[in-house]
Amino acid sequence: FPAPRFDAYEKYIQAISLWDEDDTKVYNLLTESYRLDTNFLEPQLLKVGLYRNKRSWYKCDSLINYLYNRKSILTKAQLDKLNFYRYDISGDFTKAYEFLLKEYERDEDDLFISNSVMQFANYKLNDARSCLKIAEGKKLDSIDFDNCSYCRTRLFNYGLALLKLGRTKEVEKLVTYDDQLNGNAQLFDVRLMALVKESKDQEIKDLMSKKRMNASEEDYLDDCIVLLTEYQKSGDTEQMIFWQTQAQKVFDGSLNEENLFMEYKARILEISGAYKEAQTIWELFLHYYPDNAYYNFRLATVLALGGDCDEAIRHGMEYYRKRGDFDFGYSQYEMARIHSLCNEKSKALGLLSGSLREGRQFHYKFFDRDWYLKDLWDDSEFKAIIKYRVVGSQ
Repeated sequence: FPAPRFDAYEKYIQAISLWDEDDTKVYNLLTESYRLDTNFLEPQLLKVGLYRNKRSWYKCDSLINYLYNRKSILTKAQLDKLNFYRYDISGDFTKAYEFLLKEYERDEDDLFISNSVMQFANYKLNDARSCLKIAEGKKLDSIDFDNCSYCRTRLFNYGLALLKLGRTKEVEKLVTYDDQLNGNAQLFDVRLMALVKESKDQEIKDLMSKKRMNASEEDYLDDCIVLLTEYQKSGDTEQMIFWQTQAQKVFDGSLNEENLFMEYKARILEISGAYKEAQTIWELFLHYYPDNAYYNFRLATVLALGGDCDEAIRHGMEYYRKRGDFDFGYSQYEMARIHSLCNEKSKALGLLSGSLREGRQFHYKFFDRDWYLKDLWDDSEFKAIIKYRVVGSQ
């Protein structure tokens, strides 16, 4: 296959450098790269990844089919990449991972690819050991985090893998590689989770005090939810009350009525037991967004918390039946929350299994860190369901 035009390749490299930083610029650079050399298909393959990350599933599927129809002109490496995307959006993550590993094995020093493998192992397979193996294969001192936006995702996934494996003391060392910690919200979350495990309550308070001064109200409340969930897991009622009080101070002193702020407020009210107040907020959202599945599931969830399980399940099922293509287990997962809160464990577990089969990700705030599933956290069947998907990774 001929080498691409230099100017097309240059645009492609620029797009990679801006990955996880500016999606619009990445899209424009990939489009221009392909326009300059239509025989150079790497920009189109990377655009599939961009659509995937932005959850533009129909565009993603359409471009995959377009490229697959041209597979006779693809290199073996390009076809492996395309097959990775095909299996990924179909929800067959184990098969997708096989093709992603082939790409990684071709160039283990490529940070962009190795970061992708780490993220996939953590989020799609719940395979912390595979993630950690790749993370530890590259010395952090050799990475320029200040000039590599997607490398910060590496720090987060490294920390998350350490957290999952109980190596909480090692999470703190990652912070020294991120000069703008408040800009890396996910790593900050993982740091808080590790500190709760280490019972470093005062250090958490010091960090959150600094964040309160420098971050938005929404970011601060999001971390309050993280702490409330983690202290629920550890059974520390005193610290839960403390962080409920800190969140309430934000509510009392704010005129903020932006959507995200109100969503976080409703969730904290739910954790605090103020179900009617939370219900009022979700109902207000539905007044403006009556067909929004997320807000309808939130209303069903707070109804379940308040004990009205018949109405909660009826309302949830109404929107569960409307789920469309590329749901990826989202609706089953939401219904599992509702059934768990209604003490219907077997139905909840069945739905959680189904959500994983349909492609639900192991997001670091889902499953065993999802406050709405707290009644399942210690259940042996639940633990078995969320165990590693990759054979031999244990």
